[in-house]
Amino acid sequence: PHKIPIPFHIFTKPGSPYETFWNSEHVRVYESHSVATSKERNEMVSARWGLHQSVSKALVDSRPSNETMLRLQEQLQQELRAASVLRKKHAVKLVDRKGSACDPSKATHLQIESTTTQIDSHWAIRCTRLLQQIGTALKRNSIFAAVKSVAYAQANQPPENFQPPKKRTLRDFFGPATPSSKSGLLSAVPSSLPRLRSICIAGA
Repeated sequence: PHKIPIPFHIFTKPGSPYETFWNSEHVRVYESHSVATSKERNEMVSARWGLHQSVSKALVDSRPSNETMLRLQEQLQQELRAASVLRKKHAVKLVDRKGSACDPSKATHLQIESTTTQIDSHWAIRCTRLLQQIGTALKRNSIFAAVKSVAYAQANQPPENFQPPKKRTLRDFFGPATPSSKSGLLSAVPSSLPRLRSICIAGA
């Protein structure tokens, strides 16, 4: 094992969830991405925090939109594929001046204990867990939509003995046609309205 100066900024007194995440995640990022520049690792940690927060926020919603969940699912799948690539990986830990493991507030060095070829298992496991949570939320949305559809269909279903209204004709209003009724009806329709007169004849 050998020690190196901590290659990233440490919040010695983290005052927010983001700063706590920053300290712990930077160690994990360095394990699998030691060849990346300091700027690239900073961006990687910030992006992981942002994605984690987006998923957490969506899951807090009682009915998150499918569009949001599917977008996050796609992002996580991309992250999982990237994390599954074999790369040089260090086993590291934060230590004090004496080489003892310690929390970030007392750390002065990063101790590298071994080097192997592995995937970024830390981030792969986290992405897998978040994907499982999103899958559960999407399934819940699907069930809710199905229940809502059934409830709507039941609410709009006609009564069991429902009879559609009967189509009425002129016969229903004026009774069976007789020469006198037919003549009286036609006489009430002006000759200037031939179409109406023909309807009256047909209805009678």
